[in-house]
Amino acid sequence: MFRGRAIYALSRTGEALSSYRRGLEHVKKSDDAPLEILLKVSVGQSLMILGHFRESLPYLREAVDVLAKAGNWLEWSRVSGFLGMTLAGMGDLAGALAILESSAQKTRELKSSTYLALLHIYPTVVNLWIENWEQMRQEARECARRAIEGKDLGVACLGLSMWEWAAIRLGDRATADSARDQFTAIHQRLGGSTLDDWHAVAQIDRALAFGTPEEADAIAARIVLRSKERGSVVGEALANRSWGRALCLMQRYDEAESRLAESLRISDAAGDRMLSARTHMAWADLCRARGDASGADLHSALAAEVPLRL
Repeated sequence: MFRGRAIYALSRTGEALSSYRRGLEHVKKSDDAPLEILLKVSVGQSLMILGHFRESLPYLREAVDVLAKAGNWLEWSRVSGFLGMTLAGMGDLAGALAILESSAQKTRELKSSTYLALLHIYPTVVNLWIENWEQMRQEARECARRAIEGKDLGVACLGLSMWEWAAIRLGDRATADSARDQFTAIHQRLGGSTLDDWHAVAQIDRALAFGTPEEADAIAARIVLRSKERGSVVGEALANRSWGRALCLMQRYDEAESRLAESLRISDAAGDRMLSARTHMAWADLCRARGDASGADLHSALAAEVPLRL
C-alpha cells in the first residue's frame, strides 16, 4: 500500500496500480474491510489518472458510498473529486458538476489547506477535457496559489503544470514561462508529479504555440512513445491529437488523419467519450483545412453527441 502511494506520487502510475492490485487480492483473503476500501480507492484513482475511465468508475463509486457511510468526509471529498473528473471524461458533465459541487461544500467545512487547494484541480481537469482554456487557467492558478501558501509542494506542482498548459493554449507565453519556471523548481525537488504523463503533452502544444509545426511533430513522436511505454491512455490520446494538429498545419493531411484516428481508437476503447468528442472537433478542423465540408459536418455531428460545455 505505502510503496504504491510512493511511486504513484512520482507519476509511476502503472507500477503503482500493479502494486495496489496485488495488495487488493491479498487483503480480500484476510477480510480486512477498511484496508480493502483504501486499496479500491487507490486502484480507482490510478485507473483514472492513466485514463481508464470506464474501468475506474465502479471503484470510485463504491469508495464514495463507503466513505460517506463511515463519515470519513476528508477522504470522501478527495475521492469525489476523482469521481467528478472521471464522469466528465466519460461525457457526463452534469453528473460531474453535481458531485464536484457537493465535494466543494463539504471540503470548505473541513478547512484543510491541502484539500481546499485540490478543490481547484478537479475543475481544472474537467476544463482540460472540454478545452475551456480560460477557465482551466483560472482554476489551475488558484490551485497553485493555495498550495504554495499552504506549503504543499505536491499539489502546487499539479496546479502549476496545468496553469502552464492552459496559458500555452491561450498563447500567453509570459504566463506559461513563469508557471513552467515555478513548476520546474518544485518538480526537481520532488522528483516527479502525479500528472507528469499528462503534462508531457504540453511540450507539443508549446511548440505549436510558440515554435513551429515541425518542432511539434518531432516532440509528438517522442511523447506518444513515452505515453505508450508508461501505459498512459490520457497521454497517448492527447499526444496523438496534438500531433494531428501539427501535421495538419504542415498540410500532411493523411498522416494527420492517421494520428486523430489513433487518438479516437485509444479513447473510445477506454470509455473516454469527452476526449473522443474533442478529437472529433479537431478532425472537423482538419476536414475544413483540406476543403472537405461533408467530413467536417460528420465529425462535428459526432462531437455534438457529447455535451462540450458546462
